Amino acid sequence: MDAAGIEALRKQFLDGLGSHPALSGSQKERPPLEEMYDAVMGFVYAVDWTDPFIIGIVVAIATMYAVVFATRKHVDAQIALLAVVCAVAYAAPHASRALGPHWQQLARQDYFDKHGYFGSMMVSLPLMLLALIQMGMAFCSASTLLVQYKRKQLRVEGRAAAKEGPGSTSEPKEAGKQAREAVGQTPRARDASKPKAD
Repeated sequence: MDAAGIEALRKQFLDGLGSHPALSGSQKERPPLEEMYDAVMGFVYAVDWTDPFIIGIVVAIATMYAVVFATRKHVDAQIALLAVVCAVAYAAPHASRALGPHWQQLARQDYFDKHGYFGSMMVSLPLMLLALIQMGMAFCSASTLLVQYKRKQLRVEGRAAAKEGPGSTSEPKEAGKQAREAVGQTPRARDASKPKAD
């Protein structure tokens, strides 16, 4: 693709169209996946990936992913990181709009559009994916914790039942005591049935 085609793709994406220039109103409808592919490729070709501003965004997002996976076993850190990720994802389109007039100081190209599409695609989308991954890790952690708790509860109940004697797996102590008295297995009944030594 030549430079003019890349510039045309970038212009269409930043204007909010997000579709390939080959698509026009006179052509028949294409499958949604093809249209999505064209929009993504238009974005990829429109961005100068060697721009220090873009490299900084990619490094910052990669760092967020690394920190989230490094702290996956620390619940407090994950909650704080989830709040930060959601706040940055929410603020990215607004920051993209606000930084538009000052784009020469930040980047080589004018990525900042009035709708905030660049901030949404470049920052919010990867961070929302990260938030979904964090939620998935939280659900896995919660289910593991629930299984561990239930196993421990069953072990405690098993030990209590073994101490109380046979036939009292889940009965309260009073019910178990009444059942033993009914069959004559109380300590007094056992002592009374033993012959006394002279």
